[in-house]
Amino acid sequence: MSFYDKFLDLCNRRGVTPSRAAQEAGISRSLPSKWKKYPNTAPSTDIMKQISRYFGVSVNELLSDAAYEAGVPHTAVYCQVCDS
Repeated sequence: MSFYDKFLDLCNRRGVTPSRAAQEAGISRSLPSKWKKYPNTAPSTDIMKQISRYFGVSVNELLSDAAYEAGVPHTAVYCQVCDS
C-alpha cells in the first residue's frame, strides 16, 4: 500500500477530500496529488508529523505499509522521526 493509499483511507474515514485534509493539516493542497501521481514518494518528516496530528495516528502507523514497500524497516523510519 502506497502512502497515498493510506492517506486516502484516512481521509475517507474522516469524511474529507485529500485536498481538504491537506489544507486543514496545514500542508500544501497539491501534495496529495503528488503522492497519487508518484506512488513511491512519501512526505518529509515535518509533513508526516502534521498529518499524524491531524488524523490522530502515529507517524509509525502512517508509514507502516509504505515503509515496507520502499524496503525501509520500521525501526529505521521511527528512529529518523524521533531524532528530529
